[in-house]
Amino acid sequence: MLLSDRDSRRFRPRPWMLPVGMLLLFILLFWREVISVVWLFWTIFITVLGFEPGQIPPDLGYSIQVICFNSILGFLWVFISWLILTSSQALLPVRVPLEYEPGQFRLVDRFQEIYRTAFHLLLHTFHIHGRAVFVRDGQQIDSPGEFNRRGFGVTVVDFNSAVVFEEQIPPPGLLRALVNMLMNILASLGLCDRFESPRVRGPGIVFTRPLERIRAVVDLRKQFRMRMAVPCYTREGIELKANVWALFTVGQEPDVIQVGYVGELRKENLRALTFEKTSDGSRLRLVKVSDDLDEADRREIHQYARVAGRLEEIREYADLPAPSRWPVFNPQRVFAAVFAQARGNENELVPWVDLPTAVAAELFREVISTINYEDLYKGQDPNRFPLPEVKARLRLAMQNNGILSYRVIYHRERRGLEVGSEYDLQELRATAVQPLRNSKVLRDRGIKVIASGFGDLTPLSPEVWEQRVDNWSAPWVREMAIVRAETDLEVGRIRSQARAQAQQQLFHSLRRLFEDTNLTEEALVIRVYQSLEQAAANPLTRQLLPSNTVDMMRNIHNWLLPGDAAAGRFSQGPQP
Repeated sequence: MLLSDRDSRRFRPRPWMLPVGMLLLFILLFWREVISVVWLFWTIFITVLGFEPGQIPPDLGYSIQVICFNSILGFLWVFISWLILTSSQALLPVRVPLEYEPGQFRLVDRFQEIYRTAFHLLLHTFHIHGRAVFVRDGQQIDSPGEFNRRGFGVTVVDFNSAVVFEEQIPPPGLLRALVNMLMNILASLGLCDRFESPRVRGPGIVFTRPLERIRAVVDLRKQFRMRMAVPCYTREGIELKANVWALFTVGQEPDVIQVGYVGELRKENLRALTFEKTSDGSRLRLVKVSDDLDEADRREIHQYARVAGRLEEIREYADLPAPSRWPVFNPQRVFAAVFAQARGNENELVPWVDLPTAVAAELFREVISTINYEDLYKGQDPNRFPLPEVKARLRLAMQNNGILSYRVIYHRERRGLEVGSEYDLQELRATAVQPLRNSKVLRDRGIKVIASGFGDLTPLSPEVWEQRVDNWSAPWVREMAIVRAETDLEVGRIRSQARAQAQQQLFHSLRRLFEDTNLTEEALVIRVYQSLEQAAANPLTRQLLPSNTVDMMRNIHNWLLPGDAAAGRFSQGPQP
């Protein structure tokens, strides 16, 4: 039956209809034998009461044999066989006894899983089961009618989820001791789990006890959360806001940091190492060292590195195994994430999925409070943009706050490692992978931080924007003024050169006229005027002349040559 059909009025078969129908059919087919057996029980009953029993039917023994045969072999055996085969193969993914896992095969465990599944299938067949729940992608899926069911239930958990169960306190009563004894017997027979509250279960089939309820459902996949408009202050007190986000999970193994001593074997020289293999794969090159450890983790790693040799945990270097591509179920981490809940500013419980963004917001405020607003966008180096480095500080602080593992890399001769050097695999030694145990907010809750960051920084005051625009445009305005001044200087220089060249040409022209002794005074004046007129008519020279030069030349022309239309050409062309 579909959940959407639960309110339908049409006829639906009930679980009790099948056994009742089979019983009626059995009575109809073997009514004589049934009457004989019923007579036997009736005779026993009246004999106990002191009445005289009647005559025994001659076929009573035969009737008892027929009834017993059909009840035990004809029904019970077939039903049990069907129940076991169905439980082991069809309905629930229970491992069958024919499977073999090296080092883990136990026939008793396999058979216990099968008949335990058959027991719950029998409860579901007669509709006397408890709550049936399906957990998918961290979401709990069940019908409303299942919520208040009491009894042995089942929870199907998909590969991306984990469930935390918690058993309720039973109500007091005279039969409580009998019920507890019955539960212990069922647990001894393997039909239910022993008392464990709370208990954490991962992907698969989980059979629940009558009083167990789901406390929380955990999604093992990557989780992304964002806190909007987080306020902060820079070092000079400018108020900003930005969206802070975090990418995290409880379903991945912690990242393993390879650390080693660069230089002397001192705590201050511990660095995170990045190796890459050479082309032939036989050597390792140390390509990068980074100071990614906080002080508490550095101290813990240094203390372990000092005693790793005495603990006989140093071995030959080997590559780290590739991380799993599927969600990893860790009961301790799921338990810590659900039950180690923090409280917010208003004393409310903060779910574990909201905790990373709360931590990221605090670290974001701490990082921004150490930087001036101008330094976020303009550092000492004009070719370097400092904002990505600020975001990297937040990402590193968040990753160090979550779960991490490490292993220490040594040189075989206990020498310090050097950047750019190549090492044979036989030259290096490595410790076993160890988890960092320093107490951190997210680390204590089993949360791994994959990445974290913040969006655009927005000032709350518009004056900060205006000042930022002015500071940003000041170099460009200064550069523009310098370019304009250089251009004006070059224009003035070109004007001066052109004026000097025009004057020199006019000088040579007038010199030739005055050296010609064959010209009369009137002709000389006209020739001088023509030279001046020619110089003034040149567009290049005309731009260098005063604005009244054209009017003056027109007046001279009218004085020397009255009525000549040639003076009209001074009115043509652009004004100087």
